[in-house]
Amino acid sequence: MSRTFINHYKLNVFNYTNLDISDEFFRVFSKGMKVIPTVGFNLVDTILEVKLYCRRLNLTIQFKQNNAGSINLVPKGLNKKSTYIPQSNMMVANFEKNGL
Repeated sequence: MSRTFINHYKLNVFNYTNLDISDEFFRVFSKGMKVIPTVGFNLVDTILEVKLYCRRLNLTIQFKQNNAGSINLVPKGLNKKSTYIPQSNMMVANFEKNGL
């Protein structure tokens, strides 16, 4: 077993493994040994984002043929946001069902 000494980010590290230590490891090491990484996960926001994504997919599938020659005459920001819920495509419905 080989031992390598690395001095990086003002840290003295002895590497007793065959793993190459990258800058990402040193960024974690530089925070100290008592740091617990936390991930901000909000289930409600995630579900909402998936639902909105599936709505956009369904709109794209439903209107992809109709948008070829359309011209939007209303300036951006002045048009009313749509609340239309398109008919669900079978593949998008499966993605939504299995993805959540």
